[in-house]
Amino acid sequence: MPIEGIEWFVVTVIVILMILWKPERIRDMARALAKARAEFEKAQRDLQGMVMTTMNETDSEDRKLIEIAKKFEIKTEGLTREQIREGISKKILELSKTKISTRGFVR
Repeated sequence: MPIEGIEWFVVTVIVILMILWKPERIRDMARALAKARAEFEKAQRDLQGMVMTTMNETDSEDRKLIEIAKKFEIKTEGLTREQIREGISKKILELSKTKISTRGFVR
């Protein structure tokens, strides 16, 4: 693959820098660039780890919510988390009213 456009510019800049600066300075710049790249890659890995952890926690919460809904015989297909929570809350209120009325506490 031949060198084209921007690649010639980059090569030219590198050659000019090598001519103008001392070799030690270029070596220091290369080290600094390598260190910056390593830090960037570490930050990228950390961020990916945080995203994966958050996704796993969300999946776990969703599974628990669906399990609770199934215990209350609530259909969850096509519903958002909030709708499922509302359904569970309504079911709990219905059950608590039923239990209270069977004990004779409701007027």
